[in-house]
Amino acid sequence: MKTILATGLYLLLGFVFCFSMDSQRPVIIPPTPEELAHNQTEVMSQELSLTSEQKAKVGEINLKYAKQFAAIKTPDPTKLHNDRMAELGKIFTAEQSQKWQDRRTYLLNLVKSLPLDPATSSEGDIPSDWQ
Repeated sequence: MKTILATGLYLLLGFVFCFSMDSQRPVIIPPTPEELAHNQTEVMSQELSLTSEQKAKVGEINLKYAKQFAAIKTPDPTKLHNDRMAELGKIFTAEQSQKWQDRRTYLLNLVKSLPLDPATSSEGDIPSDWQ
């Protein structure tokens, strides 16, 4: 009887310990459309050396599409992305457009090359200006 009681106690303590550890995980709150648009605009501004006029226009476009994306329940971002890039292309210079496309291509290739198991991942060759 003591063995059954001790086993039950150990199981109970194990469950309590497991659930208490689970509650300590950080909760990831997705950014609001405004935060997302602001972050995207800041990255574009830094990466592409946007003028203040370009930055204002890019911010408006990013906010417009961030709100549209947030409203979609089952997102297919392809059309929204293409529409957004078409509008941004009217603001960017040819050099800025090419630099942004090169960055996007690099990041997509980097994501595709990531292993499914994070334990086997490595740093990779990330350009120093993107770190």
